[in-house]
Amino acid sequence: MDKISVSKLNYVMNKNLNLNFPQIVISGEVFKVNKNEDGTIFFSIKDKISSVDCVFFKDNSVWFERLKRGCSVVVRASPQIYELKGNFQLRVFAILEVSRVESTDSLNKKKIRLEKEGIFADGKKNKIPETFSNIGIVTSSRGAAVFDVVRVFSEELSDVGITIFSSKVQGSGALDSLISALEKADRDEKVEVILLVRGGGTNEDLSVFDEERLVRLISRLTKPVITGIGHENDRSLSDLASDYVGSTPTAAAHILVNQRAQLLGKLAFLKTKLVEHLRRIEFEMSKKILGYQAFLTLSDKLITLYSSKLRFSKAHLRATYSEKVFSLTAHLENLKRLIVTNEQRKIKIASYPLILEKSKSQPVESVNRLKVNDELVLKFNFGSATVKVIKVIK
Repeated sequence: MDKISVSKLNYVMNKNLNLNFPQIVISGEVFKVNKNEDGTIFFSIKDKISSVDCVFFKDNSVWFERLKRGCSVVVRASPQIYELKGNFQLRVFAILEVSRVESTDSLNKKKIRLEKEGIFADGKKNKIPETFSNIGIVTSSRGAAVFDVVRVFSEELSDVGITIFSSKVQGSGALDSLISALEKADRDEKVEVILLVRGGGTNEDLSVFDEERLVRLISRLTKPVITGIGHENDRSLSDLASDYVGSTPTAAAHILVNQRAQLLGKLAFLKTKLVEHLRRIEFEMSKKILGYQAFLTLSDKLITLYSSKLRFSKAHLRATYSEKVFSLTAHLENLKRLIVTNEQRKIKIASYPLILEKSKSQPVESVNRLKVNDELVLKFNFGSATVKVIKVIK
């Protein structure tokens, strides 16, 4: 195989391109523009996947003012290899169409104005519920974004229901279509979280997501809104107004996946803590139960011991107090008899008068002291009498 030099390779490649593609019409979004001193314009255009550098030679500098980053262009050009460096580029012969999107300055002014109104304020943000069972997806039902999001949910959140609210996401009528779909999703009682997603595109394709009506609507929806619009470098005003932002539709879906993962992690942590707490309670209760068992065992022994002592004391008390009761009963009976006898004596004594010698006022204890004609005083319980001895009988 013959060797070939770098310069010859570039020459051959360039010649083949010129032969096979003398001129083509190509469209794309401008994302880089420069001009040198002789008026030659160097710019780059892109679509959703690729980009290519373009060169528009001198005497065309009038177009420099119209070619701005973000605008869409249609050019007639010839693909070629810049032989000096081997770079592939388009040599532009004519710019057929320039579609302007909202200028960066105008967009920044709108952003500042809405920001001052509090449209993007953190205090207006809705929180994603810890648990959710149905998700509403607002997007084109035929776009790649809906398939990416549904795939993520089917793999990671298969238990969650999905409701798709189909909408146009670019071009004529897209604004009204998006607003209608979002309002419908917000009214749907089943839907708990709304995803607003769209795949990548040019600035013009994504310009609807900077529309003020749409931005204001997103900020006042009652349900949390997650946006995933375009690619990682795309950031719209709708993203600023939404509650959560994913850099892509897939990233937006993973926000909910991560929310579920965090909840499961939290539940697992709480479960671990609960198990540890229950084990501590079980350990403490086991110690208490063992203590109570030991106490009950000791109590049984003490009860047995004191029951025996109680029975002995009861028998001893019964024997001791039975004797005392018997003795006291006998003593009481004796006292009773004495009292009765004494009462009888009192009655007998009370039945006879007291005899006194009148001269001495002394009791007469025996008839031996009496003589005939002695005067005596008889004292009764009630009153007294003076008598004279007529006869003494011994």
